[in-house]
Amino acid sequence: MRWFGTRVSLLLAFVSFAIGLALVVIDKRNGHSSSGLTSESRLCYLGDVDLGAERLVQFRLTNPNSSPVRFVGKMSYCTPELCVSVKNLPDSLAARSQFTLDVGVKVGVPGAFTSDFTLYSDDPKTPQLKLVVAGTGVEHKPEG
Repeated sequence: MRWFGTRVSLLLAFVSFAIGLALVVIDKRNGHSSSGLTSESRLCYLGDVDLGAERLVQFRLTNPNSSPVRFVGKMSYCTPELCVSVKNLPDSLAARSQFTLDVGVKVGVPGAFTSDFTLYSDDPKTPQLKLVVAGTGVEHKPEG
């Protein structure tokens, strides 16, 4: 009798696991995701950046949702010491699609820097997506 009870318990555990897995798969197929708007990387380390020259970096944004995400704003950072500016933020990002965001970084003083900037969207899971650029401003030394 004990053998029978163990088998039934194992069978019930397996059935529960299978049902849970099936619900997750169905949920994903219907476009629901546990995460909202994302970026492949939240930090872009630039290494050495020549003073006064704008360096273009890219962030790959992904919308895993079944509906488009509308961008409602951005917060960039710009001072004489450091300027981080979003170049091509679209009005929206289509459902289940990706977009390459271009960001300009211009350093005005030598030394290490880190700056974040924020994208604002109507995505309820990720209404604010904070991205970071970091590196070191260096004097450009001509070759020769």
